[in-house]
Amino acid sequence: MKKLKIALSLLFALTFSLFLVACGGGKEVTEIQLEGQKTSFVEGEAFSTGDLTVTVYYRGSDEPVVLEADQYEVDSSAYNPNQADEYSIVITPEQEPAEGAQPVTMTYLVTVEHNWQDNGDGTFSCDCGASRTSLSGLTDTVTTVAWGNQATLTEKSENSPATAPRAGENHVSYGVLVAGQSMELTLKILEVDTGATWNTPLMGVRNGAVGILPREDNYVIGTVAGFTTPDGGTKDAAVAGIGTATAESGEWVVYSSGSTWTAADLVGGTDVIFYNYGMDGIMTIRHTLTKADNSTMTLTYTFAVPDASYEIVAYGEKVTYQVTAIESVQNRYVTDFTAELPTATEQAEGKMFDTTGIQATAEMSAGDPVLNSYNAYAYVDVANEDGTTTQTRVNLASEPLTAEMYAFNLEFAGKTYFFTSDNTIDGEDLITVVPSEFTTAAGAAVVANGYTFDAPDATFDYAVNAAGDGIDVVGAGKAAVLTADQKTALDTEASNFVSLKLGNLSADFDAVEISEGYASLANGVISVVLPVTDSTTTVTLTLKKGDATVQTVSIDVSDVEKAPEVSVYVAGSDFTLDAGGTYTVVYTGIPAGADDYTLVTGGMRSTVADVKAAITADGKYTALANQLYIKSVEEGEEGLTVVYEIAKPNLANLSATNANRLVGIRNADGETLAEVTLHYNMVFSDAPEQGGNVAKVSDDVYVYVARDKMFVMKAFSAEEVEGKLEYADLSFDVKLNIQNAVGESYDLSTSASDTGVKADVVNNVTGASTTAGKLVALGNVGDSSDYDYGALLVLELSVTTLGLREEDVAQTYYFTANENSEELQDTYTVFTVTGDEITSEEVAPSGEPVETQVWSCVNDGITAYEYGETGFYFAGVIKPATGVHEWAATETENLEVCSICGYTREYVETASGHSYITLGLAKAYEDIPNCVWWEDVTGVNLVNGNFAVEYTYKHADGTGDYTNARLQLISGTYTSTIDLAATGDVVVDANMLSSGDSAVVSTQELTKDGQVVDKSGWLAHGTAAGEFNGDVTATITRAGSVLEIVTEWTAPSGSAYVNHIVVDNFTLAEVTIQIGGYVTAVQGLSAKIGTIQATSAVDLKLGAEDNSTGYTGEAPLWTSSLGVGQKVTISGTATSSGLNVWNAPLPYLWTGATAALNFRPDNWINGAADDQATVAAMNFTIAKVWKGFTPESANSDDWVGALVNHYKQGAFECTFVWDYTDVNMISVQISFVWEDATFNQEYQISSSSTGLLDTYSIGLGVDGAYFHVTEIVTE
Repeated sequence: MKKLKIALSLLFALTFSLFLVACGGGKEVTEIQLEGQKTSFVEGEAFSTGDLTVTVYYRGSDEPVVLEADQYEVDSSAYNPNQADEYSIVITPEQEPAEGAQPVTMTYLVTVEHNWQDNGDGTFSCDCGASRTSLSGLTDTVTTVAWGNQATLTEKSENSPATAPRAGENHVSYGVLVAGQSMELTLKILEVDTGATWNTPLMGVRNGAVGILPREDNYVIGTVAGFTTPDGGTKDAAVAGIGTATAESGEWVVYSSGSTWTAADLVGGTDVIFYNYGMDGIMTIRHTLTKADNSTMTLTYTFAVPDASYEIVAYGEKVTYQVTAIESVQNRYVTDFTAELPTATEQAEGKMFDTTGIQATAEMSAGDPVLNSYNAYAYVDVANEDGTTTQTRVNLASEPLTAEMYAFNLEFAGKTYFFTSDNTIDGEDLITVVPSEFTTAAGAAVVANGYTFDAPDATFDYAVNAAGDGIDVVGAGKAAVLTADQKTALDTEASNFVSLKLGNLSADFDAVEISEGYASLANGVISVVLPVTDSTTTVTLTLKKGDATVQTVSIDVSDVEKAPEVSVYVAGSDFTLDAGGTYTVVYTGIPAGADDYTLVTGGMRSTVADVKAAITADGKYTALANQLYIKSVEEGEEGLTVVYEIAKPNLANLSATNANRLVGIRNADGETLAEVTLHYNMVFSDAPEQGGNVAKVSDDVYVYVARDKMFVMKAFSAEEVEGKLEYADLSFDVKLNIQNAVGESYDLSTSASDTGVKADVVNNVTGASTTAGKLVALGNVGDSSDYDYGALLVLELSVTTLGLREEDVAQTYYFTANENSEELQDTYTVFTVTGDEITSEEVAPSGEPVETQVWSCVNDGITAYEYGETGFYFAGVIKPATGVHEWAATETENLEVCSICGYTREYVETASGHSYITLGLAKAYEDIPNCVWWEDVTGVNLVNGNFAVEYTYKHADGTGDYTNARLQLISGTYTSTIDLAATGDVVVDANMLSSGDSAVVSTQELTKDGQVVDKSGWLAHGTAAGEFNGDVTATITRAGSVLEIVTEWTAPSGSAYVNHIVVDNFTLAEVTIQIGGYVTAVQGLSAKIGTIQATSAVDLKLGAEDNSTGYTGEAPLWTSSLGVGQKVTISGTATSSGLNVWNAPLPYLWTGATAALNFRPDNWINGAADDQATVAAMNFTIAKVWKGFTPESANSDDWVGALVNHYKQGAFECTFVWDYTDVNMISVQISFVWEDATFNQEYQISSSSTGLLDTYSIGLGVDGAYFHVTEIVTE
């Protein structure tokens, strides 16, 4: 009994101790939960917490603790019962934070509502002076397509405040807010592309051009057409945190709270967006989404903004929505808005609007006036096709000035102040734009009369002249010194010069004249070189059209400082990238005997005397070992001539920052007198040294080797590009037969663009190697106003990925360049790479060729010659594969085998209908005996288009859930996993792997010995029974948008199982398929890769048989889809009314949010020679390939009439093909066949900007014709 008392006492002591810790504070709070708080009040109502319950969690415990009212503080100091607004209430529990940490708090929002009185006209008022306007029954329809395209506003209601997108902008506007105002918009989602999670409406705010668009996934977009993203804050990034912004958060720093969602959640839903611009400077954007199932989701963004007026911005991506209601509340409003003129009342065309001197004042109904916050606009008249004009407002924050602008004005919160004589749009303008035929002016190097003139310290700009009626170009900075040769080229005795370029020219002139100096007009740029003397102040440049003067420009150099007595220029150079070389530099004005002057080279600084002494002793002065030297220093009439030597560079590491050397001279006092940058000459020797690391492989392409890397490159000298680098010029074409088993050449052609360097690498390099490209540009590519010193385009290739130098980086290997693969050449240059040295030899093929690759219907045949006994095959001649199998029947019904290559073809019933599944030869994979669960994988295959993959293996040791192999389908970072043997309900996301959080229609059936098995609990049952073991065949196919997975296996019990899964709407272009999970259970794995061709016999009748059906326009009669890698062929018979050449069946192509395009047999699109608007909306570039009649004799001068006459012959065979097997092009092909002739036409569709989409819609229609479709083939 005594022991029991002791135990009970101890238990009580422990319990009491825990109670004291839990209820008496003294712990670190990790989480706070609030329930029951009152969040809605009316004006005049005192604050209360309502039925608030505060629950906390302490570190080290997962037990919730409900606090008493005296155990937490309520901070309601922000609450103002007399001002309708949203307010933050902060709850702080008693706690002991960790050392250095802040107390944990929880904030919730409360709303003070107005006491509204209905005015009976759709407006409401409050005793405080606030007003509310409600608009309902609106039909504004906003359609958005691919990102970067302009939204369209249709069916706008008469009383809607919506404004369609302006020029240079993509969004729809819904009025403005100032502090103390709110607006609520109700959006009905009409259509959304669920192919990407972020395809949603984008609702944001903008002041002038500064703004953001918070997206519905806690991401904030700042880079938008017509926007300049705010300094600081959150833009093009995730929100700063979860919570609520305060005035101390920083302007434009975005916080969020609530639930994010995806495009799939929007389908059939309604999104209510509430904007509130609080008097505390906090902008709130709250989304309340009511989904199709009536469940709701709320997401709130808050951020502090400067005191200004803010435009409500409506945009989105691949979504169409209808604004059905708008409610706005004005707690505070503008009573008056005035402004003073800017200082500059005449401003130059092409410049941004100069706001210097503007003083704007917005008087408010409450609070202080808002000063100097405004949006600046002007108007232009835009011409319409019918000859009329439309008055259009232009945002001056993002658009440069043009001479056509008028009625300059400032706007704040809907109030406008015009800088006109009567403050109206029709008044006399007080601000004018002075026109200019050019809108850029800058100092730049110029090539004139065979010499380069560069005065880098002289700067230029343009501005309105003093009289306000013309344009002056104004110089500043320092001039440069003319060399003797330059003086001769300019025919001047002046000692100084400046050089500049004027760009962004109009088309109104075609010649230039200058009063002195040099001027030329070429490639859209005016280049000017001006000799400068003490008396030079202004020079006149005249722009002319024929004999007429278009514009006279005064170039003012009066403020340009003359060059110092000492200057510098490069007199000559023999430097090449493969050998290095010298630069001869002349420092003018250096007095004789200036041995105490200092030459600065690299990091070295030595006197002229010391440099001369080193040259005498060692033959050269070392400025930077193995890199930079001085070979000679000579005094002459001009000054001091120094010859610098630069060693050949390491081309593997060459960049724009290390492809030059800065040298200069200082006087005895250490003052820098002159400096010059020695830019590397971007040229190679015509015949690089044998045994060096560079070899010339074609007229302009060179190869550089370093250990296990090969660099293929082309140099572009300043002279070759005339000092102007353009991306379109930066490319090279080359094929290298780098040692491989079959003697096949790799296409290593490479090009540069403003988005990077693209290596066009084909055949087996594609799957076997990684290549990286770079552009070393000594200048600004694509900028015509500067002088470029050249560029080097480089493709880097790792030869280890080709099976070379895997173990020995000095292994000898061989290559040839640009072999003729169609016929044998007389001789070949064979390059031998030994270590990092390249030698070459001219070789004539001799002896008998070797068949290095056996020809078949799927493989090209290659015959080549071996170079000695090296194992290197060259002089390869390719016999192209036919691509046509020769099928022979087998003993298995519906199974054929190709007698040439061994491929198999089986005719089976699939979810897509009757299909041919063609499979290649089996590829074996090694067993993985001790796998790492969920890390090791096997059977990895990348597939696209209409693919078929068949795995066969034995599944063993599957005795538990963690000892089963899984099929994995991967796209990007998303993985979908399916148990290969059996599974419960299958959930596959909408785009299959794109997001993982939205299910689509999928079906699954598991059978055992032909009987359907109840899937409920089957996974555990099958595992326990060992029924997952046995011989397995898993076939995965995709035809069109249907994914089908069929897994068959025979268990140890002898039972035969089939697991059949079908997924609709599978639209991904490219997928990786592999086996993961517990891959040790997979033994003897092999895979066959191939294609599926779904062939459907149909009886589809389109149009009236008497050809009376009219033009079906943008509404096709039959629709389907086309994905990357797919080809759809539709055939049947057709008849035509024969009245016009376009009276025929029509193939269609379009995107979900864009009107359909149809393609006529006469090179017209949508009934026009070119449907520009729709084509542009789809980002298409369309090439029309007219092929005409076969035989050629049917092609008369009047081929249109010939086609109409063939229509009149009666029924003809009609075939349409949509071919998307090339990721960069969609081919739409038309074929009409009569007994005596065939007519063909093709449209080749590529992207005009960001690339083609993964999926398009296709369809069929007619125009005065009838089409009886009998077969549809999808492959």
